[in-house]
Amino acid sequence: MKDKIDELRKERIIFNKIYTNLDAELAQKKEIMKAKIEKTEKAYLEKNFGDFHLNEGKEKAKAERIHYEKEWQELEKKIEDINKIYDYQKFMEESKMADLKKEDQSNFTDLRAEEEKQRKLLEHTMVELMETEQKVNQLKTEANIGSVEEIIKAFKEYENTNANLSKNIKDLDEDVIHTLSNRLKKLN
Repeated sequence: MKDKIDELRKERIIFNKIYTNLDAELAQKKEIMKAKIEKTEKAYLEKNFGDFHLNEGKEKAKAERIHYEKEWQELEKKIEDINKIYDYQKFMEESKMADLKKEDQSNFTDLRAEEEKQRKLLEHTMVELMETEQKVNQLKTEANIGSVEEIIKAFKEYENTNANLSKNIKDLDEDVIHTLSNRLKKLN
């Protein structure tokens, strides 16, 4: 019986070692599993944070794009207005020349010189307008790769140029009207 007890004790020691090893292995696996769960939770949080910032960036880009397109439409309208003014001035020059030819041939040479001066000034204005349109087209082409801040800065520069062109055209109109009024007074 003593042998049987010794044998059972040996088996118990072996089972205890196996149990201790299995328990240690289980604790180790639990730690690994806990670390993986924490890592997964952290990854989900980072993903959600990234998604939030991505959506926020998309909304901001959409708003900036809408703002840019609105400003672009305003700029195109201003260019169209300048072209209309140019067409009107050309028409007025042609009609004034026809009227002057009918009225007085002697004043024609003086008026022609004034007209030539005005035409050169208008051509200079048109060259500036063409340069502005080229810059605008270049800006439009580069809009896909440039930042919105750069586009806005360029837009403001073009806006100032357009304002100067409008002022020059207004001054030209006033000069032409004043000159023609004086000539008509002299003729009468």
